[in-house]
Amino acid sequence: MRLWDMNKMIQVSEAFEDDITSLSWSPDGKLIACGDRESKVIVLDAKNLAVIDQKSTRVAPKQNQKQTGTQWIEDIKFSPDGKHIAFGHHGY
Repeated sequence: MRLWDMNKMIQVSEAFEDDITSLSWSPDGKLIACGDRESKVIVLDAKNLAVIDQKSTRVAPKQNQKQTGTQWIEDIKFSPDGKHIAFGHHGY
């Protein structure tokens, strides 16, 4: 991930295992939540882009349902108070 001000790149994160598909800044500007192509939610320190935490959100298919394609995070947002993260998940 790359962080820019309006005119130039100011920071570059370490490479992620998988493509980032969505991100959101926390209301206080201290965190960035990212969703990736393999259904992980990754929380970064906005100051230095270090990974603070990451969780897999991949789910198993429902009974009698075949797996079709991949699952990924399509959209991710912090709650207004910054205490929760919600995301939209592609797939089952």
